[in-house]
Amino acid sequence: MIGIIPREYYLEKKDAEDICNEKLRKSALATYMTDTDRQDSTDTGADTTDDDDDRRETPKKSTDDDHHEDPETPQHSKETKKSSTKDRVAVLEKRYQSLKRKLNALEDRLLDMEEKPREQNDAESNLIEKVKHLQSTDVQDVIVTLSQQVFTKEELINRSVTGKKSHLGQKPPLKTELYNELQRVCMLKTGCSKDVFRSKFRNLQKVLRRKAM
Repeated sequence: MIGIIPREYYLEKKDAEDICNEKLRKSALATYMTDTDRQDSTDTGADTTDDDDDRRETPKKSTDDDHHEDPETPQHSKETKKSSTKDRVAVLEKRYQSLKRKLNALEDRLLDMEEKPREQNDAESNLIEKVKHLQSTDVQDVIVTLSQQVFTKEELINRSVTGKKSHLGQKPPLKTELYNELQRVCMLKTGCSKDVFRSKFRNLQKVLRRKAM
């Protein structure tokens, strides 16, 4: 047989449940308020960042002074550019004329260089023609014959090869180009050396001077 539960028991149980529910409500409310404050703080920071971005992106207003231009400046710039172009053209024209003169001088020099070997070859051919009847072993005869073809008798007597002063006194030199040409042809005809040619040429001069005394 079940006994009767006293009324005080139900009252104490109800009070305990009310107290527990109140604590749970307060705890939930506190949690809700904490989350709400955190969210508000985040939103406020975002708004602040947006404001900063707006301030950074706000373009600087230009003033009338920034766009103010001197109406005479473009014209002055054009005139300066035109004058500078004329100066450059004048300098280039002078360089062109200078290069043209140098080119003409080089062409003339080249022409002379081409003509001289031709003339020299012709002169040497003519000299060889003068002694073609002589043998290559007739060195002295070849030198005498060709020397009298290249120089006059007076030049052979009164001039020396180098023009240096000797015991006979200082004599003017023979023309170097003619002397070298004579030496070249004699060596070509006879096959003699330079020393042999010079020795026999000096002997020829001595003989002619002795005869002239």
